[in-house]
Amino acid sequence: MDTQLGLKFKKESLAIKARELIRACVHCGYCNASCPTYQLLGDELDGPRGRIYLIKSLLEDKTSAEKVKLHLDRCLLCQGCETSCPSSVQFGKLAIIGKEIIEQSVQRSFLERLLLNFFLHFITDRKKFYYLFKFGSSIRALLPDILRRKLPQISKEDTILRRDWERKDWGGNPRQMILFKGCVEPIIYPSVLNSARRLFRRLGIELIDIAEEGCCGALAYHLPNRKKALSQMKKNIDVWITHLKKGMGGIIVCSSACCQMIKEYGDILKDDKQYNHKALQIARMTFDPVEILEKEDIHSLLNAPRLEPVAYHSPCTAQHGLKEKGRVEAFLSRLDIKLTSIPDSHMCCGAAGMYAVMQKELSQRILELKMKNILGGKPAVILTSNVGCRLQLQQLSPVPVLHWLEYIEKISQPAAAQ
Repeated sequence: MDTQLGLKFKKESLAIKARELIRACVHCGYCNASCPTYQLLGDELDGPRGRIYLIKSLLEDKTSAEKVKLHLDRCLLCQGCETSCPSSVQFGKLAIIGKEIIEQSVQRSFLERLLLNFFLHFITDRKKFYYLFKFGSSIRALLPDILRRKLPQISKEDTILRRDWERKDWGGNPRQMILFKGCVEPIIYPSVLNSARRLFRRLGIELIDIAEEGCCGALAYHLPNRKKALSQMKKNIDVWITHLKKGMGGIIVCSSACCQMIKEYGDILKDDKQYNHKALQIARMTFDPVEILEKEDIHSLLNAPRLEPVAYHSPCTAQHGLKEKGRVEAFLSRLDIKLTSIPDSHMCCGAAGMYAVMQKELSQRILELKMKNILGGKPAVILTSNVGCRLQLQQLSPVPVLHWLEYIEKISQPAAAQ
């Protein structure tokens, strides 16, 4: 699909990149079958093909930025359309570029700007988020019902503010790896990180915490706020590259959204002469836990086979972003864990970062459909690998929702310890 750039876009680098991405689209429409918003709303403009046409029309000065904003804001950026696209259109990249162009043209409402700035400055800062979470928990009874459902209970396990597990006397051992903690997970679900540490240690791999690291940049990058995102990415690169040069085995990232973001550092910073090589090295040395565990002899650590049915919700960032569809499921099945079948398992749960806040009604409708499909198999527990998905699913789940690492670590413990 060719795009004739309008006068104001002819020399705009973002517009030129968008034109190249649009060119791959043959407007076949296969993508619509994998788009949650198209399936819900039935509007061509709320599907990937329609959004591509809108961005194309915007770049050709034929459509207002306000109209494009309406339909792009409804996009979950789940990348499900990319998995089903026969032409390999990189819709995720195109949508983010479209959002960046729109941000330069359209003034958001005061409430939208307030929410976006709040999330950028409080959610992506661990210490600020910790105190915000503590405060929210203290007034839980006063919160609206929808916020109470989203807010998990404070964990009894160690939080990010404890540094007992940080060490300084390491380096030069490929069986040592950096454990990336992220912003939200170490506060809300520290049990995930603690389970990863214990499980990997039992396999002879030590996971090391780096205090200086920060947000992976995903939230800012997708909003989009490229300047802040790049700053967060470069800070992490500077911190990690020094340690990796000592001979460590890489970086383990438990949350699939963060893992996808860090693995994309090399592509995002490919034109930055100072950081391109370092970013590519970081991307190549970043691993989802399953990439390491599937090569280890973990079977010998397990107790008797689990008879309870388990549902695994594969996050969009894992199956569409990281292209790991079925990988965790295959690993769990090899451990004799009985997995239930989930209809339309490729569909998003409706979390999508800020989406659950900015598009509450759509997010909730998508969640209801997802939970109906998950609970149809009558699972005793629901597993996932992304903190956002876990927060989303637990709103309506009558059974526990865990990270799959927590579940594996639990069933690998000696019987007396369980």
